[in-house]
Order: sequence, then C-alpha cells, then structure tokens
Amino acid sequence: MKTKIFYVSILLISFFIAACGNKVNGNKVVSKINPGVQNKVTPQQQNTNYLTVQDVEKVSGIKDVIFVSKSSIPGAGGDLNFATKDSNLIIMVQITDKSNFDSYKSYYFKSEIKSLGDEAMEGVTTKGMPDNIVVFKKGGKCVAISVFISPDDFKKNIISQEQSIQLAKIIESKI
Repeated sequence: MKTKIFYVSILLISFFIAACGNKVNGNKVVSKINPGVQNKVTPQQQNTNYLTVQDVEKVSGIKDVIFVSKSSIPGAGGDLNFATKDSNLIIMVQITDKSNFDSYKSYYFKSEIKSLGDEAMEGVTTKGMPDNIVVFKKGGKCVAISVFISPDDFKKNIISQEQSIQLAKIIESKI
C-alpha cells in the first residue's frame, strides 16, 4: 500500500512539474510558461540520426508524441526522451559507449534478445514491476531504452517490450 501511495505521489509531482516544462512543436521547443517563446531544437537535443517523434508514433500507435529535452521534466534523463502531449514520459533512450553494456546486464538482465545488435538483453529496472528495459550493443555503442509505467495502470508499461524492441531495431539500423 505504501508503495502505491509513493508512486501516485511521484506521478502527481511529475504532472505538476511537467506543467511548467517545455514541449517540442515540430523542431522547436515551446515553453508552456511562455508559449510565445520558441527555441530551435539542436540536432544534439533531438538527435534525429537515431530516433524521431514519427518513429515513436508509428511503433507505439500513440498520437501527438513530443520530444522532451534532457532534464526538462522528472524522469527525462536520457539522451532522447519522448512523451505524450500531456508530458507523460513514454521512453527514455540512453546512448553510451559499448563498455556500459555489461553494467546494464549485471543489474537488469532477465533474458537475451536474438537478432538485435551484437548482443542484446531485456529486463526490469524495478523489482516487481513489468519488464521495461531493452539494451543492446552494436559497434562502439550501447543503447538502453527504458519504458515508463502507464499513468492509467501502474501494472502496465505505456508501450510493450515488443514495441521497445522495434524502436531498438530502428536505432540499430542507424548506428
């Protein structure tokens, strides 16, 4: 019961903080506090070389997906962060050096994924919750895709592991 209250509290705090954050409209960051102010998103922020809003919409079936810059809302700690138009995070993508793969594997490994990268695995970041992470290495890179919990049902992810693997394959094709 205490865990459920904790997660609901975190979710409510996230919604409050997200209401003050930024959102992307096309290739511009639109401030929710001052909607008239727009700053161009740099390629480094969106890094369309790996994954785009359109990729996430197509695979997830979620409409009006937005790109969220790193640390602009709670949980958006990845190199690439995508959320619903209501700023509910969908996925966080971290792109690091391949040497980090073994660390991910030691903490989160549940099962191996065949036909993805040079080596790939899936697992769970929080014990007792649904599987929510796909990690692979290819060449000199390690990519980790973490999926967020559905705000409508804390026992389900906002997208499935199969959809995460599809997104990982899109990224893999661009490395």
